[in-house]
Amino acid sequence: MSPVVTARRRSFDGLRVHGWSDGSVTGAMGYALPGVPLSKRPGVARLFLGNVELFDADELGALHEAAKWGANRGATMGDVRERAAARLRPRLTPQWRVTRTDARGLATERVWELPRLLLGLGHVVVFDRPTAAARYSVWHREQRHHPVAGTAEVLVSSGLAFRSLDELQRHLSTLREGCEVAA
Repeated sequence: MSPVVTARRRSFDGLRVHGWSDGSVTGAMGYALPGVPLSKRPGVARLFLGNVELFDADELGALHEAAKWGANRGATMGDVRERAAARLRPRLTPQWRVTRTDARGLATERVWELPRLLLGLGHVVVFDRPTAAARYSVWHREQRHHPVAGTAEVLVSSGLAFRSLDELQRHLSTLREGCEVAA
């Protein structure tokens, strides 16, 4: 018996998506969707089709990967949605500038200035001191006025320090949803 279409959906940007009785998911004419392999797994199809309206066509590959993950673990629709959204978040890759070295030329302090407009947090600067217990400290660049020296840029400590980039990532995500820091 040949499979029949059991569900018709549209992605957020209008791409037609069909679910089939054999557990496969395709485009309207039975062709593969961009980034989505043709497979026959009803559990994956259910999780995929339940969330497809919330994602654009170019995001369906991430949704399918999340649906596969969810089907293997008995996850809910919300778990799949959250995992797919996490894969689609823009990532910030640290671009370190060495500011101090020891006598051997090894870095003892590095600085990473986060993109001001991307995060919307203003001028955030992260110092990396590999020998310190709390390795990463967060600072903010501000304009300050001094009666004699005039206006100058200064770095003001936020008082926050982290042992790992993962801890720093969690902190930045609480400040601004939607961005992750790549290790």
